[in-house]
Amino acid sequence: MYKCEVTAMDLYGNRAQDDIEYYHGLEKREDVRYMKLKLIEKYSEGQYPLEELREKGLTSVQGRSKATPQLLKYLEQ
Repeated sequence: MYKCEVTAMDLYGNRAQDDIEYYHGLEKREDVRYMKLKLIEKYSEGQYPLEELREKGLTSVQGRSKATPQLLKYLEQ
C-alpha cells in the first residue's frame, strides 16, 4: 500500500513523453483521463489489511475514493 499525493488531476490525452516507457501497450487516445501522483510513503504488507480498510469506509482500491472521517482517523493512528 502506498500513500500518495495527487499533483495533477483531470488530465486528458496522451501522457508526457517521459512517462511512455512505464506503460505497456499504451493506447494513444485523446479522451483518456488520468492523474499524476507523487509517492509519499510505502507501507509494509499487512500494515493496513484490506478487510479493515473496507470496514472503515474504503470503497475502491484502484480508482477514486473519498476518505470517510472514520477511515482518516484509522489511517492517522
